[in-house]
Amino acid sequence: ECSGRCVFSTASAATDPATETDETTDYFELLGVPRSFTMDPKELHSSYRRLMAAHHPDVQQYQKPEESEEAVVADASEITHAYYTLRKAHSRATHLLELLGKPI
Repeated sequence: ECSGRCVFSTASAATDPATETDETTDYFELLGVPRSFTMDPKELHSSYRRLMAAHHPDVQQYQKPEESEEAVVADASEITHAYYTLRKAHSRATHLLELLGKPI
């Protein structure tokens, strides 16, 4: 779970059933880590930190002023949600099975 410093809420569009699509976002691809049930936590954390350094809303306002604030926050929220999903073994396995089309 989030320790209170997360940029996403549990009621975000990514988890809201009303806005959920049939297509599951590949969090492994999003974070640039290999699909695996077992994963090096340092590799996952390193990838997350690298992406957040590039996609954080405070950085983006200077790099891409034409992009809306909502879009930038949504990108950062999706990256954070992906990280918190993949860092726990159970949720990582569940996500991987969803991607493979296996019943959970």
